[in-house]
Amino acid sequence: MQIFYGTLFTQGGESLPVEIGITLYHLELKTDYSQFIWKTNQLRSNEKADKITIHHEDGMWIECTQPGFKDQLIKYHPKSGLNPNAKPQFGPAPFGKISLVISGILLAGIAFYWWGIPAIGNWIGNHLPVSVEKELGKNMFDQMKGQWAIDKDRSQAIQEFYKQLQEQSEYSYHVVVVKEDVVNAFAMPGGYIVVYDGLLKKMKNHEELAGLLAHESSHVQYHHTSRTLCTTLANYLFFSAIIGDINGVVAILAQNADQIKSLSYSRDLETEADLKGLELLYRKNIDPKGMLGLMQTLKQEELSNGGTIPEFASTHPLPDSRISTLQEYIKQHPIQAKKDSVMEACWNRIKF
Repeated sequence: MQIFYGTLFTQGGESLPVEIGITLYHLELKTDYSQFIWKTNQLRSNEKADKITIHHEDGMWIECTQPGFKDQLIKYHPKSGLNPNAKPQFGPAPFGKISLVISGILLAGIAFYWWGIPAIGNWIGNHLPVSVEKELGKNMFDQMKGQWAIDKDRSQAIQEFYKQLQEQSEYSYHVVVVKEDVVNAFAMPGGYIVVYDGLLKKMKNHEELAGLLAHESSHVQYHHTSRTLCTTLANYLFFSAIIGDINGVVAILAQNADQIKSLSYSRDLETEADLKGLELLYRKNIDPKGMLGLMQTLKQEELSNGGTIPEFASTHPLPDSRISTLQEYIKQHPIQAKKDSVMEACWNRIKF
């Protein structure tokens, strides 16, 4: 997304400073008080001197004089009403064989978008060299860490906690705690795991934290994060081919690394991360009910808040079937769990 700044004029004649984000599909407008999504087919633009004006069909409009704004509009939307230089295209609709060819191309393109792109992205993500995953994760982490208030003491404690859980792996896991009241956690390619303070507050014991970290590390270990990210990348590449600017889209992805925290895994990948995480807990003699308990707590919070979904549940969906799968697995695999004194000591430092 490319960001510019201008002025928004409302139907009532009010003028407001506005942040204008240009994407492949729409404009995202943010003022101090509100946020709008303007779809491309609702807009038209014109140019006068160095000023670009974009009108919305509901009567609102924005003005921008920032250098490069026009060039980005043309780059992203060369044939739409957002291009001040575009001219309407007229002419008779094609018939006969031409119409059939065009229809076939469109159908092939739709089929490729719905089935081909996910398959390509999944394959690439599953075959990325570990060295590439590590470099990708490091670049993402370095770009995003400036946005966070990282709790150094608790990050050190949670890293020591995870050492008790970690097994031999090609990845070097790096876990941090972010001081923000957000109920979420996510993993980056190569072994970076971020846990928000808001999620830690929901936990009751160290077994729940162990369950969370086992789940997130499984997303890394089995390439779920890379596969999902590459599927997203494949979508961008598909649309970039349409507008003929692959390098530009890749650059935009690099500038928006925080998309990783909103990745939503498929149900199959979530279930695999659950079961692989449980297997890890069993090998470490940690009570697997910790993972189940945390998910039940988050599910209950969703219900008690009138259906408001915690951010963790939006990126890691918690359907009843997923919780039932965990319950059935634990029932079929009884274990004599042991308390881990090192984990417990680290947990006390993290929680309190």
